[in-house]
Amino acid sequence: MEPQSARGTRSDLQGAGSSLVPLSAREPRARGSLQPKASLGRQDTNQSAEGVAASVTSQLPDALHLRSTAADQTLSKRELERARKRKEFELKLDKLHKLREDDQLRIKERHERQKRMKDHQTESLVRSILSENGLKAEASQLIEEFDNRVRDRKQALYEHWDAEVAQRVEHQVMKYLNPAPPQLPPHFKGREPLRASDDPLKSLIRQGNEEEAFRKESEFTLQHAPHQGNLKEEVRKRDLIQEAVSQREHMRPMLPVPLWEQRQHYASNLGRFCQSCERGGPHRSAKRMGTGVHFIDESDGVVAAGKTKDKYERNRLGVLEGTIAKEGESKNYKRPDGHSSAAPCQDHFFYERGNEAVEREMPRGKRMYPILKR
Repeated sequence: MEPQSARGTRSDLQGAGSSLVPLSAREPRARGSLQPKASLGRQDTNQSAEGVAASVTSQLPDALHLRSTAADQTLSKRELERARKRKEFELKLDKLHKLREDDQLRIKERHERQKRMKDHQTESLVRSILSENGLKAEASQLIEEFDNRVRDRKQALYEHWDAEVAQRVEHQVMKYLNPAPPQLPPHFKGREPLRASDDPLKSLIRQGNEEEAFRKESEFTLQHAPHQGNLKEEVRKRDLIQEAVSQREHMRPMLPVPLWEQRQHYASNLGRFCQSCERGGPHRSAKRMGTGVHFIDESDGVVAAGKTKDKYERNRLGVLEGTIAKEGESKNYKRPDGHSSAAPCQDHFFYERGNEAVEREMPRGKRMYPILKR
């Protein structure tokens, strides 16, 4: 591949050569020439070659100048195109800035307008609330009367409680502290002790209980009305039922604390069970008791589920073995060293040492997979 400058020079030379016309032997020669025809022909040929070379040499700078002029024109077109695009972008940017300024102004005006509308609505609401018309005045008066009634009722209830409960308690305290007994207030009406019916705060509860008792009595009377005229027997049955209900315990039956003494306890109907448990004799109990009573039946050859395992053993019975369920696992660690050698399943003086004890206490390690190491 020839360079562009060489190709241009060659094209220029070809153009220049095509424009020049070579001299021929038929052209008139200068008068008085004494050279022969052959020498004149060679001389004319040399002169024509020299003229072509001179003309080409003279036109080569013009071709280079034309090439540089075309390149300059191409650069100037690019610059003009770039300047035109830059101007377009500047116009678009100015338009966007102007649009943004208009939007900001519009948003600000809208905000101010909404603020004025909100202030106007607030002022109108406050003015309507403060204004006194017939309906509002009546409603405010009703609300005020209701509040006054509630306040008066609370005040009256407190005064009643203070007169019937608080002052009676204070009178008993003052009577205990002072050597001379104080005088009874006139509203006590000669009665000093406090009764359950004196508390006005429990009046609604007492009324509910009285209504419930009346309902039960009326239903019982209507359902058990005497049909054969034996009214005394029906009355006796009702009295027995009422007495049983009134003497009914409100908790589970239990042995009173004063009867917990050994002689009284064993003398009661509950002492037989305690004596049988202490002596290890036969007795009935809802709890499984004895050695090996919690074993799982595997006589069919099927291994039962739910067993425990450790590092060295599987299918362990755990607390189901022997009397561990009753005495606990600490019985396995008990030794004749002392009473506390099994609690809490260890001893501070004679505990086991060594690799085996550590391995038994430490958990099993995790299996490591070399291919998963990073």
